[in-house]
Amino acid sequence: MLVILGSASGIGIKPASQADAAVSAPSPSPQVTAPALTPAPPDRCRVLELGCGTGENLLPMAAAFPGSTFVGVALSPAQVAQGQAVAAEAGLTSLDLRVASIPDRD
Repeated sequence: MLVILGSASGIGIKPASQADAAVSAPSPSPQVTAPALTPAPPDRCRVLELGCGTGENLLPMAAAFPGSTFVGVALSPAQVAQGQAVAAEAGLTSLDLRVASIPDRD
């Protein structure tokens, strides 16, 4: 297991220890749902983040839930490239970071 690290200086990965696993384990949280909707289970969901930057939010989710699909869109090619490099190093195939201008999309 790998731990994704994020700070003001950038993002990276390191091998996980047992202490990291205990801290990074998702905790149960109350689910809020619309009356007619059934949410996808976290291990098979799809997540889109607009303005994802380096992917600091998506990277740990993609590591925790490899059966899900994560797409991030950001305007900065440098930030997206940094996130893509970390995702590739971690072997995260379910994460797709893209450079795009949201207002310019049809």
